[in-house]
Amino acid sequence: QFIDSTWAGELKKHGERLGIPPGASVYDETANTLLAIEFMKGNREELKGKPGVPENPTAIDDYMGHFLGVGDAEKFYKAKADSPNALGKDVLKRAARNNPPVFFHGKGGTGRAKTLEEIYSDFKNKLRKYGASVGA
Repeated sequence: QFIDSTWAGELKKHGERLGIPPGASVYDETANTLLAIEFMKGNREELKGKPGVPENPTAIDDYMGHFLGVGDAEKFYKAKADSPNALGKDVLKRAARNNPPVFFHGKGGTGRAKTLEEIYSDFKNKLRKYGASVGA
C-alpha cells in the first residue's frame, strides 16, 4: 500500500535499478512488491540506532516504520522506551485520530485508550497470527 507521493518517490529512487518502467502502476504487483521491500529497508535503516528501536529489528519493527512512517515510529519507540504505559493517543495524536482501532480498545476503536506497549503487542500478535495463517 502506497500513497501517491510515496509511490512516485520510491519509483524514482529505485525503479530503474529494479527494472521497473517509469510510470508503472501502483497496482503492478511485481513493481509494488519490489518497491515495498526497498521502502521497508530504507525505513529500517533510518530507524537504526534511534532511542528505543530494537537493536535487532523484526518484521514487527519494520511494519511499525511502514505503518507510522519513520518520524512517528521514532517518536513511538522513544516514548515506549521511556514510558511503556503511556497512552499512544497522547504520543501520536494525529495517528490516533486517523486509526482509532489501533489506538483504542473496543469495536471500531471506541473503548479506552491503549498504552504504547499494548499497541506494540497488538501488532506483534496480528503479524504472528497472519504469518501462521500463510505458513510463515
